[in-house]
Amino acid sequence: MRIPSFVALLTLALVLHTPLALAAEADAPDEAGASTGAPGEEGAKPSPAPKPEKKTPPKPPEYDQMPLATLQKKADAGDLKAQFELGSRFNYGRELPKNTREALRWLRKAAQGGNTDAQRLLAVKLFEGHDVAADHTEALFWALKLADTGDRPGQVMIGRMYANGEGTARDLVRAYMWYDIAATTVSGKAPAELDQKAKEDATSELEKTAALLQPTEITDAQQLASDWWLNHHARKPAPKKKKAGKPAVKPRQDTPAKE
Repeated sequence: MRIPSFVALLTLALVLHTPLALAAEADAPDEAGASTGAPGEEGAKPSPAPKPEKKTPPKPPEYDQMPLATLQKKADAGDLKAQFELGSRFNYGRELPKNTREALRWLRKAAQGGNTDAQRLLAVKLFEGHDVAADHTEALFWALKLADTGDRPGQVMIGRMYANGEGTARDLVRAYMWYDIAATTVSGKAPAELDQKAKEDATSELEKTAALLQPTEITDAQQLASDWWLNHHARKPAPKKKKAGKPAVKPRQDTPAKE
């Protein structure tokens, strides 16, 4: 069970304040001791008052729980997550009447801005023809953008579209390229369940596609995959900082002496 943040903070505050309270009780003289103390001896200094506990401000609601008026305002202001959430609500008829036209409008806005959730939903919706006429060309467009971010399921989808000639001419070399990328293991990074499933699918499709290609075509596909990988994953050297040189000194122009 997840402990609410404010409960954790209160518990931490109690733990931190407990030693102070115990120390204050140990140092404070009792009434009998204070009355029998030696003449001229100063009494124990009172312990400082505890500082008031800082209250953490309440967290704003998540986008899927945000009131419609607030969500609309954020979406109009260009918030990509708000645009995706608004498009998703219109798409599924959640918290407002279903509206496919408005769903596409807001999803395209978010996807164009780089929101991967919107790119994924658009690619699948347009490919399958959910509530709209199937448009494999536009589906390929959004799936390519999604795959280019490193999304494995998107990369497998692109591979299959190239392999089947959906939204584009059939291109087994390109299909092999995307399967190869999606099947590549990244060390030190545990894949999520959906990511792992896509990796397994890519490995299977890679073997099937390789059986349909000539050795030279496989070499070409591997080169395309390597070029993509290096472009997206290789660390690019940081630009060298220019050394601050001394300001150029203009040559002194002596004024001719007056005769």
